[in-house]
Amino acid sequence: MIGDKAEENMKKIFIASYVAVLAMTAASAATRPPTEYFIVLDTKTKTCTIVHKKPKSKALKIVGDPTYRTQAEAENGMKIVKVCVTHYSCAYSDRFAG
Repeated sequence: MIGDKAEENMKKIFIASYVAVLAMTAASAATRPPTEYFIVLDTKTKTCTIVHKKPKSKALKIVGDPTYRTQAEAENGMKIVKVCVTHYSCAYSDRFAG
């Protein structure tokens, strides 16, 4: 009987530990910087923008490489993407993210 009680307590401790690890993992993921950047063209305003989330709006078109690993790569990419260099204004923004 004592062994059953100890086993039950161990299971509770294991489950509590597992839940704590999941909570910490989720919290650290939320604070990490973005790992993907996109150059998008707003077809209405004719503005190129760097965003860190893939755009969902049909008015935003991804231009240049499909994705950049850092903001610096995206900024350099925006300097050579023809549609952004010719007559469009360029900016980094969280406004279009999501």
